[in-house]
Amino acid sequence: MKKALYSILIMLPSCAISQTFHEGLVFSQTEFNFTRTENWVNHIDSIEVTNITEKKIFLLKQFDPSGFELRYPAKSIDPGKTEYIEIAFKPKQKGKFNASFPIYHSASPTPVTITYSGEVASFDEFAEAAC
Repeated sequence: MKKALYSILIMLPSCAISQTFHEGLVFSQTEFNFTRTENWVNHIDSIEVTNITEKKIFLLKQFDPSGFELRYPAKSIDPGKTEYIEIAFKPKQKGKFNASFPIYHSASPTPVTITYSGEVASFDEFAEAAC
């Protein structure tokens, strides 16, 4: 029993790390979990993307997935530098949601997956207001 408890305690910190390492880039966050939200207001989430290699890496632009607006850095991410991806999630209806989309970059043929999940209980009257 002690060995099992010890194993769980050793593994816990590695599970709690929120950063995702992917082929030379470190993404500060890849999952956005919203609890049941009353008065949902659209906002912008940011992901820090840090280049830990010795070469420039480009985030490859794509069509925005349904319900999302994405903003990428206009230039490469230089070695040792951090840039930001901005994401606006705009659900169209109340209820639970679970949506994912890929982010591709020049250092890998496989994408990083960004996931949004949660539940919209109601929308704020200013949910669609452009600020």
